[in-house]
Amino acid sequence: MSRVIYYGGGGSGRPSGGFGVLLQHVRWLRDAGFDSRLQVLPGFRSEFEAVPADWLLPVAEPLEPGDHLVYPETDLRVVPAGRTATRWLCCHNHHFIFNRTPSSGDWSALNPAGLLAGSRTIQRFVDRHFPEIPSTHLPCAIDEGYFQGGRGPRAPTIAVMPRKMPGEAKFIRGSFERRFPELVAIPWIEIDRMQRPEVAACLARASIFLALGKTEGLGLPPLEAMASGAMVVGFAGGGVEDYATAENGLWSMPGEFEELVNNLALAVLLSRDGFAQFARYRQAGLRTARRYREEKARGAVLAFWRRQMGV
Repeated sequence: MSRVIYYGGGGSGRPSGGFGVLLQHVRWLRDAGFDSRLQVLPGFRSEFEAVPADWLLPVAEPLEPGDHLVYPETDLRVVPAGRTATRWLCCHNHHFIFNRTPSSGDWSALNPAGLLAGSRTIQRFVDRHFPEIPSTHLPCAIDEGYFQGGRGPRAPTIAVMPRKMPGEAKFIRGSFERRFPELVAIPWIEIDRMQRPEVAACLARASIFLALGKTEGLGLPPLEAMASGAMVVGFAGGGVEDYATAENGLWSMPGEFEELVNNLALAVLLSRDGFAQFARYRQAGLRTARRYREEKARGAVLAFWRRQMGV
């Protein structure tokens, strides 16, 4: 059977959602009997999770006729010349799509067989801007082995991932503590440079997750927080609009910092005082997270590659 090879480059020096999705695909394919590998550069390392050695394919090793190579939107310089392998674009964030395009600015010059979009928002964007490249939506999934939480009470605690908006995270916390001094004692958990077991443990303790995604293709952390039983407060916009609703969180448009701070205080009060409204937000979040279950995403990935292989 032909191989399905995902380009992993040098790995991920720090945990990132896009890299995690590549690992999920390789794992699902290998578990289903496909020969799937991660093509890597010398010095490859992964802080996301340990990657078995037999998954790795050195980039210097030539591709074989019939191979399928899946490469990212973030660095199209990796695409090999010639037609040895069938090439697929994989896009998990359309905001990076023009950063490393070919010198012609035209992806179609790379002759991809198609584009694999990680969200409906991404798919709509690429269909408008690259109508000549057929797209397929392969949904992302929450790793249920890590992110699952109970519905029971939790002490008011705010978890935040500041990686994409570190300055804004400091501004929001400073504004929150200045505007609501009676809430200064509420503990904050800063999630940064952690592997998934540590992230999952933090989200399982938090009553509130402050979502500070920036130019997201989808935004998995708010969904992981919902699956873990936390209420979400944060910025919508971009791919987050695939799932953000008035029922599953307190959402603000990007840049509306004062509104977000007020929403954060409201969520703390709801969490602290045990209002039924807080439970409703959490329950709606759990229902939203279930739409991104691993079973659904794995089924879509396996069905896609079975069609390509004719099996």
